[in-house]
Amino acid sequence: MSKKESVKGVLEGGVMSTEQAAKYLGINKNTLANIRVLGGGPDFIRAKRRCFYTVPLLEEWAAKYLQRSKVA
Repeated sequence: MSKKESVKGVLEGGVMSTEQAAKYLGINKNTLANIRVLGGGPDFIRAKRRCFYTVPLLEEWAAKYLQRSKVA
């Protein structure tokens, strides 16, 4: 199962809630929320009180800021 298939309930257009985005990135939802408040997280869409993320923006941010383990 791919990473994209493992996130259930992704809205049309690849839009995810904070919880889904955190799961997609492999981090805690509170960590993602804290990063967002500090201004260092991925770009997001605000709809009233909720924040949503798109897959391309998450992947762009992750490529820059998340450290990947290097397995030889």
